[in-house]
Amino acid sequence: MNPFSSKISSIVSILVHIPKGEFKHFLYEVGLHTPDWFFRFNSGYIFSTVSPRLPARNNNKYEYQLAAPEDFKEIEKFSGISVKVQEQRIKNGDMAFITKEKEDNHRIVTIQWIHCGPCFIRGYGLMLPIEKESAYFYGALSAEDIRYKGVFNSAFQNVIGILRARNIRKYYALVEFWNTISRNYHIRSNFEPVMAVDFIKIFGMKILFQKEIKTRKRSLRFVPGVSSGIPII
Repeated sequence: MNPFSSKISSIVSILVHIPKGEFKHFLYEVGLHTPDWFFRFNSGYIFSTVSPRLPARNNNKYEYQLAAPEDFKEIEKFSGISVKVQEQRIKNGDMAFITKEKEDNHRIVTIQWIHCGPCFIRGYGLMLPIEKESAYFYGALSAEDIRYKGVFNSAFQNVIGILRARNIRKYYALVEFWNTISRNYHIRSNFEPVMAVDFIKIFGMKILFQKEIKTRKRSLRFVPGVSSGIPII
């Protein structure tokens, strides 16, 4: 596709949302096609549960484990997350849970990152003030050829078992507004939305809109710099 056709395609992908009344999709697409310093928009929901419902049985073709440093290069190939970033996450106290095939050179087929305790969510300007005994799930990925086969469910079930053994009893995740597959997965797994978040960055100014689902309490604030010592996710 030549540069002119590419620009036309980008404009169409943005404008198509206007007649449909998809305002968030419109803002999101604008952000994708403009420089980061000029404009960005993200929107999503914080989901939470204390009793995840994950009906799944382990498949004996796979092994589920906590990633070790010797797995980092393979994780980089699988997810695109550099070894350096992985090492920083581990330094922050994060954990990576992976699923490997027992055959095929122990290929990694799923990964799920976990952070326990308060953290700052990059891209949303959101400080998530959860307890040390709570876990925030992020960076989930599964190989295309094993999706919809229950492998990720089994992996998630094993992660929950390990976290419970460490006395981690409450679980959080952020689901972006456009990701209906993830949203439905979390609802089926007994997660419920507890907060709606909208983030706008325009000319470098960052604004966060929050709404607590149960109380309907709304707030707006300008996002300052991140306090030192707070892990950035």
